[in-house]
Parts: sequence; C-alpha cells; structure tokens
Amino acid sequence: MNPLKKIICLLALAIIIPSGFSVEAADSRLAVNARTLADNIAQQFGAPEVRIAAIRGSQVYLNAGRNKFIREGTVYQIVADDVPFNDPVSRRRLGNIEIKVAEVQVETVRADYSIARVLDYGGEIDLAVGQRAVPHQEKFSIAVIPFEYLNSLDQTTSKIVQELTAAELIRTGLFVVAATSKTIEAAEMLQPDSPGTVQFSRNIGRMLGVDYVLYGFLIDHPGYMEIQCRVHNTVDGVGIATTTVKVEADFADQHQ
Repeated sequence: MNPLKKIICLLALAIIIPSGFSVEAADSRLAVNARTLADNIAQQFGAPEVRIAAIRGSQVYLNAGRNKFIREGTVYQIVADDVPFNDPVSRRRLGNIEIKVAEVQVETVRADYSIARVLDYGGEIDLAVGQRAVPHQEKFSIAVIPFEYLNSLDQTTSKIVQELTAAELIRTGLFVVAATSKTIEAAEMLQPDSPGTVQFSRNIGRMLGVDYVLYGFLIDHPGYMEIQCRVHNTVDGVGIATTTVKVEADFADQHQ
C-alpha cells in the first residue's frame, strides 16, 4: 500500500472532516506540514514596518501599499519616538517612549504606497516624514478553495489537507476563514471558470466577501507528496503569496 495513502486512511478514521475537527488530534506528518503551510503564509502576511513618506494637507502618504498587504479602511496610529528607556534590572535599552501624533485611515491603496486621511491629531507634536504608522490589528478574510490532486483521483486526501490548512490558518490568529460549505458551493457555481484565474479570484471575492483566496495543489512524487499553496488578492486577482512543503514517506513503509 502506498505509504502516503496509509497515512491518509489512518487520519481519515480519526477525524470527522465536515466541521471543527481538532488539528492537535491529527498526530501525523500531514498535520505537521499543514501547520507549516499556514505558518509560511502567515509570515508573508506579517505586519510590515510602515512610515510616513509624504504629507499634503490632511493627507498622509505611507510607504507601503498592496505589496505589503495594506487595505483600504485600515486605521493606523502615527507615533514618534521620544526619549529612550531601559530595563530596570539589566539596564538594557528596551526602546523609546512613544508619543501619539495622530490617527489616520487608509483611503487609497496603490501598488507601492497608500494614501490615508487624518482622523484625529494627538496635539503634542506635528506630523513629520519618517514617523511610524502602527496598525490597529485586523484579521484578513480568506477563502480556502478545495485542493486539487493533480495526478490522482483520490479526493479524500485533498479534502483533508484543505480542512487542515484552513484550521491552521485560523490558529495563526491572522485570518478569518470562509465556511467550507459556502466556499465549495461558490466554487461549483463558477465552473467552468478555471480556479486560479484572475476572474475566478475576483468572483470568489464578490460572492463570499473575502479579501483573499487560497488555492492548493497536491502532487505525488516517488517517495513523497508535494503540497503547493498560492494566495491571490480578490481585488485584482493577482497572486501575492506562495509556499510549498513535502510530505516524506517513511523509508520502512516503502519496503512493505
């Protein structure tokens, strides 16, 4: 029996797929690799350091745009660094006292920069180029499209990997994942429009109200299975993040 299929069969017996299964209960290489996939994606969505690049009246230009996952409507607190402070025990410098300068909200997002409107002034000091913009933490909405097994008719494996990946994305704390049933229904309605295309990504965004869509692909190779993931923006359909992992087969299993 194919060692990777053996893993999947054991996993399927232990997990009820449709809703709320525990990733922690899936003690397998597949679950571990799904966690790696989600962590790699989350790392690419990590909050970037954003600073003021220009100021014009009540408009503030920030030095990050779609290239750093900046979104319209996001509120940022503009802060300036004041005097440094140290750890009282080790005397090691920890950072600088932060002064709130203003609060701004992004209105326009370009490829490499964004334009924000000032909502509130702190009053202590003026806005200045180079000051940091700290975002109010918001979660990214994403739909995980049913994974495709490119060189196998096995649908169980791809479904399990899809569910594991969705659960792990939620675990990162950065994502709100669209319900699997609604995602599958939307994907079926869009056929024969090919998943992964610009039009498909845009349509999924409109139908499910999500900012991003994740596509997954499974490929069998001698001795291992490869899992590929791509994330596309649903505004323009462009791919913005990608990651790949390999699920290795046990050496002992290969000789059974």
